[in-house]
Amino acid sequence: METATKQKMKAIKVLFNDDCAIIDYLADLIDREPIHGLQRFVNYTRCQPVCLLYNCPFDDLFIILLYKAPLDFNEPQNKLTLFAYDDLRGLYSYFNRWINQTANGNAKVRLALGEIIDTIGHEIVKMNDKNTQCDFIG
Repeated sequence: METATKQKMKAIKVLFNDDCAIIDYLADLIDREPIHGLQRFVNYTRCQPVCLLYNCPFDDLFIILLYKAPLDFNEPQNKLTLFAYDDLRGLYSYFNRWINQTANGNAKVRLALGEIIDTIGHEIVKMNDKNTQCDFIG
């Protein structure tokens, strides 16, 4: 009997300039929390930029949704940007490289990237703490 194994993603999936494609991508996931979280956000607090980070264990993905992020590559009518990858530390490294390559003159982009890096970093710390507690107990 053959067993299917999930292959690791080779590159971070980035969707931008097409809000419909992003919503379609989220709708195809097994884990429903990203699309429900986005809907809650848009319904209640859509006036401010935000970074939403989701762990989708059923899809073996981490998803970052940016709303109104000042990253200078979305057209004005498109508000969403999606980053998906199967390794949270890989996403952290990706954004760290990006901020290191961004010129100091672009303060808005550097600030947004810094906040994304902080969000991912806090999630990594929470995951490490959870793993440490489980190792200590078990």
